[in-house]
Amino acid sequence: MCPEGEKNMKKLFIAVMVGLITVLFGASSCSEAAVARSGNLSIEYDETSLYIISTKPTLEFNVLERHGDAWLTAHYAQIPGNNQYIKVEFNNRGFGACDVWNSPNGVVFRNIWKKVYGYGFS
Repeated sequence: MCPEGEKNMKKLFIAVMVGLITVLFGASSCSEAAVARSGNLSIEYDETSLYIISTKPTLEFNVLERHGDAWLTAHYAQIPGNNQYIKVEFNNRGFGACDVWNSPNGVVFRNIWKKVYGYGFS
């Protein structure tokens, strides 16, 4: 192989290595998935999918959550005047009540509350 060909092969190898390193380390840093944990239960949710429906008089939003292998649309709604429970619905199957302080869904709600209002849920 001629000296010019060896130079080109070295440049190609370096470019491929730089690209590989960028992909490996850059992909994890741009991920917006978060994990909410409460006790031994956890929920993974995608912060980039957050859709705020309303902030006044109460907070209401949609966010994608992973449940097993499936991503479901979770609809959260604050219950007016209640700081103990929230309403949560998955893929329009009907609302259920969740504890704000002692459930993974409550952790998701409090995290989103802090993103929207800039301070903790109280």
